[in-house]
Amino acid sequence: MLNSVKAFIRKAMGKRANRNLLSLDWINAVPIENVKPQSVKSIVFVIPPISKGAGGHTSILRIGTYLSSHGYDVVYAVDSTDFEEPQQIEQAKGCLSNYLGEIKSYKSIENNHYDIVIATDVMSVYYAQRLSGYKIIFVQDYEPLFFATGDYSYIAKQVYKMGFHLISLGEWNKQMILKHVDDSLSIDTIQFPYEKSEYTYLKRDYSQLKTQKKLSLCAYLRNTPRRMPGLCQLISKSLTEKFANDGIELSVFYYGETSLKYEYGKNLGKLNKKQLNQLYRDCDFGLVASGTNISLVPYEMMATGLPIIELKDGSFPYFFDDSDAFLFDLNYDSLYNEIKRAIANPEILVERDKKIQDKLKNLSWDKTAQEFKKIIENVVNNG
Repeated sequence: MLNSVKAFIRKAMGKRANRNLLSLDWINAVPIENVKPQSVKSIVFVIPPISKGAGGHTSILRIGTYLSSHGYDVVYAVDSTDFEEPQQIEQAKGCLSNYLGEIKSYKSIENNHYDIVIATDVMSVYYAQRLSGYKIIFVQDYEPLFFATGDYSYIAKQVYKMGFHLISLGEWNKQMILKHVDDSLSIDTIQFPYEKSEYTYLKRDYSQLKTQKKLSLCAYLRNTPRRMPGLCQLISKSLTEKFANDGIELSVFYYGETSLKYEYGKNLGKLNKKQLNQLYRDCDFGLVASGTNISLVPYEMMATGLPIIELKDGSFPYFFDDSDAFLFDLNYDSLYNEIKRAIANPEILVERDKKIQDKLKNLSWDKTAQEFKKIIENVVNNG
């Protein structure tokens, strides 16, 4: 088990580090002069190649679709040398089937002017830098943490100081930038939401957990260090063994990656929204690690009434109370004891679920996209 986890972690960490830095010699973090437009009609999101089901792309498409439905001309410019429009459209539909806006290659629009130019990750900032228009970075995560300290983490830090208008998805990114980059930067924030229509609430009888001899855990694993793929497997292993010592069989279902093999559990691969909704409803607990900015996954799990296990030192506490999840570190005994205590006292889970549902009911993508739209409108109104 330990050898397979170590190999998994090494593969995840080496994925980006193997890139040739010399191929990025066009990167130049020259501060820009960000001139506000007189009006806003055209908007371009500069994005990496679209991946079906990717949370970051889905968020961009949701905001772009909202803006498009309110009269803006929206383009998603893919910064890829091997861009294939039909393939990228198909991938986009896999993120949001009813998206609005046009998908184009970056090369096809690089000489155009747009009223608003929105970068969506570190690399796209350097593409957006060369476009004509008022420039924004939609900060979905604090990307310097994606890399070991060195070339790439340094390059990632510099983008926040280039004079782009910064809009953070949630408060955690903002606080990380102010703390680790420059505490004088001005950063707007929008709420981190989830899509209510896709994940339906199931009123659970948590008291039944007391007598169940079989329990199930779904664990979100991605081949990226910030989602703690090795640690999540070790937690699954520990819980499986500890429950077994108490005469309880714990079944673990991993999802999020297709070709990886896991011990102490079954890999379901990548699931669509309907399959995820059913998985959450079928399981007794969920496991996810928000090592950097929180993902959509804990929101989706909790929306179905699923009690979750989350990373204690990650971003989860910026969005929810510590008591809203079983928070884990490297103390497996403490985690197991907390779960057992909640099973023995189901009122803990009942009260927790009530608090969570009260928080979630005030969140929606429409509300968050409206906040984004208002920020764009204020660029002109305050000009």
